[in-house]
Amino acid sequence: MARWENDPVYQAVAQAFLDGDPEENAGGPLDVRAVVASISREAKDAFAYDDVPWGRFPCGPETRDDVANLCSADADVVYRALRGVSGQLANSAWSVAALAIPFLLRVAADPRGHCRAYALELAAGVVQWTPGPGQCTRDELLRVTDDELRYEPSGYFGTWGIEAARDAIAADADLVLDLLDDPDPEVRAAAAYAGVTASGRIEDIRGALHTRLRVEPDPTARTGLVLAIT
Repeated sequence: MARWENDPVYQAVAQAFLDGDPEENAGGPLDVRAVVASISREAKDAFAYDDVPWGRFPCGPETRDDVANLCSADADVVYRALRGVSGQLANSAWSVAALAIPFLLRVAADPRGHCRAYALELAAGVVQWTPGPGQCTRDELLRVTDDELRYEPSGYFGTWGIEAARDAIAADADLVLDLLDDPDPEVRAAAAYAGVTASGRIEDIRGALHTRLRVEPDPTARTGLVLAIT
């Protein structure tokens, strides 16, 4: 309780979203959609996670530390880092999970990386989360949005986090589409799930899914493609 009462980040969120109108903060420093959109392609490709203002958002510093470990050469370190981001999502902290998406996608796109399919599933899970990645049914994997307004435990407007996640995947749709041809069938299936969560490039993504389905030999990846196309 002391953290919530004394932490200036939580205080700023409470003032902006609980005591005020969230729409008055649209486009401002607390709008995670605007923050994600402001991350340059160069910063993302360089894995410059310190360019992201994690400290503006509840649980941001912890998520920043997890993202810093995603490019480790140690598979166990990467797995624990992904579990850390997944834990934030399980706690309904969509905002900081959305900030991690550009880096999750680059972990998945690096053929030398570890836990690549998991990184993709987690990126998609920010949008699809019902109880959490890995716990959804196949039907729930098809759900990319709903009309319910969502708030995080801190009081932050979680709907913006979900929208930021969809925008982040759309901004890097080329990375996701390239992974439909990855040698690993688990990565290909996860790329299909991630692609359908994007907020844009829908026709390009649909066309790429159909193209891949025509040549996909792996049964699990084919199932993922069919579900995504549906």
